[in-house]
Amino acid sequence: MSLDLLLLNTGRLRAAVGGWSAGRWAAAPRPLPDLLSTSTTCAGVARHLVQVLADLGAEAEGRPHRLVPPAESVLVLPDQIAVMAYDIALAEAAQDLVQRALHEVLLHRAEIDATRVPEEVLRRAAGACPARRRRDQPPG
Repeated sequence: MSLDLLLLNTGRLRAAVGGWSAGRWAAAPRPLPDLLSTSTTCAGVARHLVQVLADLGAEAEGRPHRLVPPAESVLVLPDQIAVMAYDIALAEAAQDLVQRALHEVLLHRAEIDATRVPEEVLRRAAGACPARRRRDQPPG
């Protein structure tokens, strides 16, 4: 079920932002309650999501994490996100890993395209996100 939800939400994000201009990608992401932003731009949030999904895909395939090279254009970010999610699906990842990927997509989708996500899901996802911390947590 989580895999279906991962692919569904990835597809919805891709559809929502697939036609964005470079200027729209440069806009600030939607602030989330009590959470610091992952980046100052929607493109930065999307790049972070690409990297996290790539890392989860590597875990699913039993290989080391590698840095995803920056794309030549922000306009390919929706496709990169979709490819990384499909890699997780093709790897037949364990349910807990798929759940982590789903939480990442929901969390960052809420920032990028302002999709409403239940607060409990945001809280759970934010707790697991490697770049996220609450506003009241000290840096580091």
